[in-house]
Amino acid sequence: MPRTVYKIASCTSDTAAVLSVAFGLYGETANVSASPFSTAPSAFTTCHSSATYCFGSAGDRNLTRTTCGAMGWLYSVTLNPTHKAWTDECVSATLGGPAAGLTPVTSIGATILPCAGPACDGVINDTVAAAPNCYTQPAPCVYGTYLYQNLGKNFGEAFGAPGIDNALAWRLAVSPCDLNADGTVNVLDVQLMVSQAIGSSACTNRLDGGATCDVIDVQRVVNAALGGACRQGP
Repeated sequence: MPRTVYKIASCTSDTAAVLSVAFGLYGETANVSASPFSTAPSAFTTCHSSATYCFGSAGDRNLTRTTCGAMGWLYSVTLNPTHKAWTDECVSATLGGPAAGLTPVTSIGATILPCAGPACDGVINDTVAAAPNCYTQPAPCVYGTYLYQNLGKNFGEAFGAPGIDNALAWRLAVSPCDLNADGTVNVLDVQLMVSQAIGSSACTNRLDGGATCDVIDVQRVVNAALGGACRQGP
């Protein structure tokens, strides 16, 4: 019989327990009286960070970092600058970096403390996965970095999981409303769109797909500059 997992709500005696949900939730047809069972080990609490629980004595929290990757994906789809800001804040807080900065004497797989960033842990793997590789790049760098090989998944994550390293790629998406491609949609882009709408510069950003640049295109850039999504199409 395949094993199923239940959370124990309370123990009525040394030999009886009350489950948090009724037995049979997973379609079991046989009872578990006197059957073998396993107890999940306690989580590590020495995390070298603000985290209460983590995996391993070094404090690695790979699976909790998928949130940052999810935010990065959300930005790449919506191009909403707020989502990009969330991504950067999440990556900075979770990974941080070695407090002493990048150094070629530190390699991937090492443990370095202290780690800068309010939620970063003591495992260097993900902390410097995005750092330049000293084998091919000048300092500051580390040996053994593997950003591009790591863009698919992190250790312990299922394929397709939004690994934190993916956030570093997804955040590079450029909004169509970022007319000067400086990474931010602001008043400068609004001014460029106004120039195209009044004909003082070439019309190259027809966001609504129309034949000319007009007030609709200007309004869409304004909305994006104010923190909204950059809308394209009719």
